[in-house]
Amino acid sequence: MVVLLLAAVSLEACGGESDRATAPCVVDEDKMSTILDESDVFAAPQQNGLDCIYATEGNPLIRVTVRTQEQFQADRDKFENQGIRLPPLQPVEGFDGDANVDPRYNSLNVSAGDQIVSVEVVGREPSDPADQLDLERQIARAALDSLS
Repeated sequence: MVVLLLAAVSLEACGGESDRATAPCVVDEDKMSTILDESDVFAAPQQNGLDCIYATEGNPLIRVTVRTQEQFQADRDKFENQGIRLPPLQPVEGFDGDANVDPRYNSLNVSAGDQIVSVEVVGREPSDPADQLDLERQIARAALDSLS
């Protein structure tokens, strides 16, 4: 829920304008509109330089994160260093690199060289987990195509 609030604040600050093809907004708005079957999707890069929120009409829909392997592991380590035991990552097939789902966020993480692309649905999740994973796969593939 905190992610949604932060995303909404960031989207307001952005004013709906986007900086296309800027990392981490690696999926252009037109491609994301097609994948989501939504009109007027815009990309809002976040101040941390790692996240991009894709939204329509001010409503966040998808968060794409592009980070190094070390940054990904550091994110997991900060929880475990505080004594929080994290659930194991669940392997996912269908990508050239390693891919998994992080049960904490129900996000898909795909390795591409020294980077990891994470895709998380933050609004209007499909009710079927298989449909959600399919949507995340489509977005991850579009992001990986942009990075290569």
